[in-house]
Amino acid sequence: MLVIHHTDCGGQHAAYHPAALLEHGKFLSKETFGVGEGGINMLPIYPGMLDAAVKDDVQALRGNPRVKSTTAIYGLVCDTATGKLREVCRG
Repeated sequence: MLVIHHTDCGGQHAAYHPAALLEHGKFLSKETFGVGEGGINMLPIYPGMLDAAVKDDVQALRGNPRVKSTTAIYGLVCDTATGKLREVCRG
């Protein structure tokens, strides 16, 4: 299983407009996945915290009872300028 965040992400820019990001996340959750609020974590990713956000997501998946303990989970960051993937963690 892969968790991939990317540089120059709207989530990072939303640190300055978190309420707008939350509303957008609610809309996308409902339209795309058919889930209501709380179905997807759409919190802003503050500048300099991209790696921490990846680690948090990997940890959340590892703690989810629907994910088998034998499932490998990798956390990565894609650099949008170069297209290169960088491994952040394994869960």
